[in-house]
Amino acid sequence: MPREKIKVVSANRSELKVGISKELEGKLKRVRELVGQDKSLESVLAQLTDFYLKHKDPVQKAKRVKDKTPKAVRPLSSGNLPAQVKHVVNQRDEGQCRAVLPNGSRCDSKAWVEHHHVKPRSHGGADIATNLITLCSAHHRLTHQTGLQNLRL
Repeated sequence: MPREKIKVVSANRSELKVGISKELEGKLKRVRELVGQDKSLESVLAQLTDFYLKHKDPVQKAKRVKDKTPKAVRPLSSGNLPAQVKHVVNQRDEGQCRAVLPNGSRCDSKAWVEHHHVKPRSHGGADIATNLITLCSAHHRLTHQTGLQNLRL
C-alpha cells in the first residue's frame, strides 16, 4: 500500500497519491459515469467533496438555513438541541473550537467539535445560541473535568 501524500506541484495545483480498494475503484468508476461530460478523476473527486460538504458540513448547513432565529426553546430530556439553535451556533463559531489557548490564540480544531452549555442545563441554562459554544472533544472534556473558564462568546 503506497503511503498517502499530497505534494504541491505549482501555486494552485497539488498531486494526490493514495491507494484504494477495488471496491472503491468500482464506485469511483460509477460516479465517473454519472458525472457526464467532464469525466476526469479530478472532476469526480471535486463533485464528491462538494456534495459531501454541502450535506455534512454543519457550517455550510447553517448558512443554508433561512430563518436563523429559533422561535422557541423547548425543554429537551434527550440532550438534543433544536436544529435552528445548532445552525446559529455552527455559523457563528464556523465549526471551530472556541477554546482560548494559554498563548491567547484560539484552538484551530475543526474535527470532533461539540456544543457545550456555558451555563449548564442543570443550573438553569437554556438551549439558546448565547448559552452555547463550540468546543473540540478534548477541550469539552477538559472543561467538564476542570471547570475551564476561558470560553469567550
